[in-house]
Amino acid sequence: NARQEMVEFVKKLSKYAKEKSPGFLIFAQNAVELYPEYKEQIDGIGKEDTWYDDNEVLDVDESELNILKQAVEDGKIILAIDYPTEKEKICNFYAKCKENKFICTVSNRELDMSRPILC
Repeated sequence: NARQEMVEFVKKLSKYAKEKSPGFLIFAQNAVELYPEYKEQIDGIGKEDTWYDDNEVLDVDESELNILKQAVEDGKIILAIDYPTEKEKICNFYAKCKENKFICTVSNRELDMSRPILC
């Protein structure tokens, strides 16, 4: 029931927030697989660890990536953040984000610094 409860919570939260403030934006954090169930109520998705877990290259979940691509096609904003520290991996992350039309950044897990790198 947790899945359905989360979907219902997001729907109610979105309705309430947008009634109070029409410009209010709702972003789901991770849980990409729920997108089809509340896509009308959210404005975007925050996604961590899409291609890297720190400096470890991840096996990309193609079904998840396809959902994110669909969200972009639906006009949603994807805010991606990964945590690599090596320049080559940082540049690769930024390139993949650009290719997929995601807005992205690289930081540390504490989120108290960004890693701007000229690629």
